[in-house]
Amino acid sequence: MAIYKTGSYAFDINAKTEGVYHSTFIFSTQDINTAKLIFYLRKDGIPLPLSAVTGKVVLIPSSGKQRIRDVTIVDPFEGIAEYVLDEDEIKMYGKFNCQLILKYTNGQSLSAHKFGFEVSQSLVDQNMAPLAEYYVDDFESLKALIIAMYDEETVMLDELKAKFSDLGRIETKEGAQEKADAAEAHAKAYTDAHAAKTDNPHKVTKAQVGLSNVDNVKQATKTEFDSHANNKSNPHAVTKAQVGLANVDNVKQAAKTDFDAHTADNVRHITADERTKWNKGQLYKLTQDNGVRILIPDGTDLLTLPPGFYYGINNRLLNNPDPDDAGWFNYDIMDGNSGRKTIIATASYHNKMWFATIHTNGDFRGWKRILTSTDFDPAWTEVPLKNGAKHGARKVMCAVVGGFLCLKGEIITNRGVIFGTLPASYRPDQLRSRLVPIFGTTGMTKLYIETNGNMRLEGQIADKSENITSYGLDEIIPL
Repeated sequence: MAIYKTGSYAFDINAKTEGVYHSTFIFSTQDINTAKLIFYLRKDGIPLPLSAVTGKVVLIPSSGKQRIRDVTIVDPFEGIAEYVLDEDEIKMYGKFNCQLILKYTNGQSLSAHKFGFEVSQSLVDQNMAPLAEYYVDDFESLKALIIAMYDEETVMLDELKAKFSDLGRIETKEGAQEKADAAEAHAKAYTDAHAAKTDNPHKVTKAQVGLSNVDNVKQATKTEFDSHANNKSNPHAVTKAQVGLANVDNVKQAAKTDFDAHTADNVRHITADERTKWNKGQLYKLTQDNGVRILIPDGTDLLTLPPGFYYGINNRLLNNPDPDDAGWFNYDIMDGNSGRKTIIATASYHNKMWFATIHTNGDFRGWKRILTSTDFDPAWTEVPLKNGAKHGARKVMCAVVGGFLCLKGEIITNRGVIFGTLPASYRPDQLRSRLVPIFGTTGMTKLYIETNGNMRLEGQIADKSENITSYGLDEIIPL
């Protein structure tokens, strides 16, 4: 397992924090292959991705000899890189000035930060002289180093030239005036000679003066122009299409008497009363052109439809009256003012009808089922008995009418025992009870119906218990 002495740098890469970060990290010339620099790079508050980048670290020891080395990308997603000083670099004791540079594969380059650290000379290395060579890992790094040195020398040379130029400009007042007079005379002579030229010395073209479409030919005389203007024989052969009359036939027009007769023909033309009647006709279509209802696409919200007569598959439409019914429904929709609307829905197969209203400003009031006389004709179902119970003179039957459970018949059973269970669609939503009569003698007992459909009798008041033949269940109970 490798052991390192680490110096960590957390760099936030932006123009505001770019500078020199002088750390307090001190390595020893005996930290051979163990002096590690770790870089934690962030940009805009998050780790800087390093997946398409080559990191370069520039090391300048106290000897001033620059070294450019590759860094190792440790975690490209968290922006972590590192570099371990080699055996030559760790021997260069003193302060190091450094810079981390990131080179991207797309040709971009980014200065991460300048920083520094120190290498102290170990006692065993007191007589060691520091190295003074340049080290580079690739040609591009060497090229960058040479260009940087060249740029520095160029700047110095330009500064020297500027100083010598200043010395050359120092002269006497009389000498400067002579030079100015000579320059003015030369300029005036050149300007006068140029102004006198009429051979287009600047090679100006007709396009440059806005005459690119003008031909260099002789113009017509006024006599020729007037003669052309007075020519009535269509000299340009203009056609009727060119003057916007392509559809006009060259035929005789109707006489005024024919025109007046046509205007007075009331068979071919409508009267004022007919026009008024038609103009007052309803212009909004409630059906298709053939008078058939309009099919509603699946997924349509019924509440958003405009007035009209429609049809569609019920459970495929939003806000339908019966979500469990997948049959064809007809929908009649009429609008009122202020967002009010009435919708009538009719199930085509089982002939049931609902209506709904939308009140002012789109307040949907829900669907209401329209009941007919057949809805109040009970469909009786026999109640399954259990625990030894038996029917009396009349079988125990159940039916649902308009939200009410209807019972009829007589039961022979023991009290406190479940004597039967109602089918699922006949069960109440909460515990229900009723006082029911005793047959065979005077008295009564209490009937309980649970939400799971179980029915039982509890308690009893009877004149002569021994004469009891059965219990009556003729009751109407809300569901």
